[in-house]
Amino acid sequence: MNVNTAATARKKKIEKYFHKTPNPSDNTIALAFLIGGGVLAFIGLLLLGGGGAFFGVVLMAGAGYLGYQGFLRKSAYDRAYEASTPKPTAKEMDRLLLDDLLKIERTAMTQLDLTPEDLQLEASGSDPFAALAHGSASSAHEGRRPLVVFGPAVNSGFAIGEDDVWRCKRYEVMVICPTSYHMAIYRCVLDFLTGGMQSVETHEYHYTDVVAVSTNTRPAPDLVLDILAIIDEEQVRFARTLLKEFQIVVSSGDRSKVVVGISDEEDPDNSATLQDSGINRVIDTVRKVLRDKKGGTAALN
Repeated sequence: MNVNTAATARKKKIEKYFHKTPNPSDNTIALAFLIGGGVLAFIGLLLLGGGGAFFGVVLMAGAGYLGYQGFLRKSAYDRAYEASTPKPTAKEMDRLLLDDLLKIERTAMTQLDLTPEDLQLEASGSDPFAALAHGSASSAHEGRRPLVVFGPAVNSGFAIGEDDVWRCKRYEVMVICPTSYHMAIYRCVLDFLTGGMQSVETHEYHYTDVVAVSTNTRPAPDLVLDILAIIDEEQVRFARTLLKEFQIVVSSGDRSKVVVGISDEEDPDNSATLQDSGINRVIDTVRKVLRDKKGGTAALN
């Protein structure tokens, strides 16, 4: 299977997760229309053959209407059902994302021309992607690895699963590589439907240029969250959307950032449950590196 064929097959599979499964009652109603049309047609034919021409014609007209409506409803239901089933499970979706993140991690190291030995990080004794691996080993805990932060691309389409977790079609990913003399950053947008990487950026900063590592919230009043598939409509009723961002800021004013939280500005406890990106571990590690490299003088927010 070549790359294009594999990407197409993956896209068809994942797209089903982002289509709402039609309500079985819609199929029942469509069948009721078809059956009702059939019954009226049968009675109409009997009347036409028995001398009740007027009532026979009326019933045949009614049969035609019910049959046509039933056909439209059944066709719409079948199309929606085919587009949305069988859905990949939450574990399958998370495992695919995990594989993509590991691929992005490897790509980042190659493009930044770094090796694990270049990283000023201790080998992790735990798996940073344990939540995505759902108990199985992801190999992400083996040896020195860069820090990876990911979050939703907010203009992406979302689906909220039965586990209440928000999953999206596109993710922002940042790979942070602290070395002995600088901090290298690889950033891209992951097209989760195909596994492709878009909007790739690389940055390399001397530690003296890094002025802040922070998480901050900002209102996004004009942002309309595109919820494509959902179990409970109450899950996404935000009066005004508030975004939480992780960012690394340098002296020039440039900043690399990733959205790590979505909530309601008027009710902060009403927030989206996102896949665990291990953001707290990343923040603690980056701050420790900067303290070590800048002699405890870094402006850490």
